[in-house]
Amino acid sequence: MRVRYLILGMIIGTLAIQPVSRPADVVAGSAEAPPLAVLMSCSGEVSIVKTDGSTIKGTFGMPLAAGDQIRTGKGGGADILFENGNYISIGAESSMQVKGSKIQKAGQDQPATESNKPMGDNGFQVAQNFLKLSSAEGSSSIAGLRGPGDQDTELRAVSPHKTRIVDGYPTFEWESGDPSAELQLTVYDEDGIHWEKTVQGVSELAYPDDAPALTSGPSYSWKLESTDPLRYPPLSSQAAFFEIIPVDERSDLEHTLERIDRDGSLGDASRHVMRASVYFNHGLLANAVAETEAALEVAPGDSSLQAILARLYSQVGRTAEAAELYDQILDRD
Repeated sequence: MRVRYLILGMIIGTLAIQPVSRPADVVAGSAEAPPLAVLMSCSGEVSIVKTDGSTIKGTFGMPLAAGDQIRTGKGGGADILFENGNYISIGAESSMQVKGSKIQKAGQDQPATESNKPMGDNGFQVAQNFLKLSSAEGSSSIAGLRGPGDQDTELRAVSPHKTRIVDGYPTFEWESGDPSAELQLTVYDEDGIHWEKTVQGVSELAYPDDAPALTSGPSYSWKLESTDPLRYPPLSSQAAFFEIIPVDERSDLEHTLERIDRDGSLGDASRHVMRASVYFNHGLLANAVAETEAALEVAPGDSSLQAILARLYSQVGRTAEAAELYDQILDRD
């Protein structure tokens, strides 16, 4: 039997922030008591024996209560995040019981030691807020995404949109039905045009070092328009919006991510989910999308991860991708 004890007091410091899209609002209003632990990843055969004796299949994001027993079969494994900040990885053909602030293995209680006591952060709640995105409303969500205002357009600003970003050098990404068209990319601040650039034959552009600085505080928008005066109607995207996090918050974020990445014992899927949780809590939704996409590459077909990604897509305006993921989930169910 192989059980490794890993500290997750590293995961998040105090994050007193006000993100652009206020992701905590997504889960506000839930009256459910938080679980004592959650499954952050599952591989192979993983089952949960409940206190009433029933057995259910273990899945990503599943909440665990006191008395629940996690069992892994041959080739199985699971990562569990506890409310006190401890992170535990279970190997194949092992079992562990959730028991309040203690864990029970091989018939022996093992209390938390000084080295693995929580460090007073809110990492468990941050992960919980992110995992609750999986409780999407299925067909009702699809109906909302396919409203009259969500039809495909010839030119669409993709990213950054409805998100905060880490620094003042974003990479603008868009989709165009006519890649050969010459386009004017314009960035606006609160006083008007901040910077503009003519582009052609590309679908992304990194904000250059010699352009006017983008700073934390203001809200920025950007859009694309065709430059050909003979083209009617002209191509034009809807405006996309973003903000930049303050320098001190960026420093805290980088420190947290470094501590997560340094833990080589974390499974790939769990690491991506934890990074996505941190980004989400900071309102960095574009980064959360990228990390969740990476987690799905490790665990393809996981319906909970797909539901989370669909919710993130819808929040950043990628409604077609969100609807497609919801379709996949419903077809499988």
